[in-house]
Amino acid sequence: MPATASPPRADARAGTRSGTLVVACALPAEARALAGLARPGVVVARTGVGPRMAAAAAARLLDPPPAGLVAAGFCGAAGPDLRPGEVVVAREVVDGASGERFAADPGLLGAVAGRRGTLVSRPALARTPAERAAGGGDAVDMESAALARACRDAGVPFLAVRAVSDPAHRPLPDLLALVDPAGRPRAGRIARHLARRPGQVLVLARLGRDAGRAGAALAAALAPLAGARG
Repeated sequence: MPATASPPRADARAGTRSGTLVVACALPAEARALAGLARPGVVVARTGVGPRMAAAAAARLLDPPPAGLVAAGFCGAAGPDLRPGEVVVAREVVDGASGERFAADPGLLGAVAGRRGTLVSRPALARTPAERAAGGGDAVDMESAALARACRDAGVPFLAVRAVSDPAHRPLPDLLALVDPAGRPRAGRIARHLARRPGQVLVLARLGRDAGRAGAALAAALAPLAGARG
């Protein structure tokens, strides 16, 4: 998606201390779900939505290099066996645009419980079942490959942990048109969207419910890793 604005700079600077574990997420809703992980030695930082914003935030988050970075947040399921609220701990992240592959840091990988799988990062929101399945992974997101690439280049241990908010069979509305580049809802656009498509009220309500379930599961999965540092 277009990425013309930066997220709040305080978010992107907060974790740049040697020895700190950075938990990076794109959306305000993800940051709220993960806020309880923050403590001395663990910082939750928002990057904004999409690979460009993630890469820009990584340049700040990794200078100086932290002890590790976890890309955390919501994801879409690529197959029918993943349901809302299930946690995917990525052994490997694949850049859906370039085909590059990024392996998880073994130490971080071993510290988080959840289903092991492959996460495919796409340059745009995967709105349809076919788009989610196209990369051949278990789940899809937008930011993890950009963060993984930056961590590889900086020599920082990396892990992606995502929780399913969108089951594979469910088409999504154009959610990126309803938020700004930092992931904040645009109230006017949402109101106009629902006025034109009143049937989407239930769709967005269901998405909100499943995102809440995903956020709780994600925080629970990362709690032991955060607790070991604080």
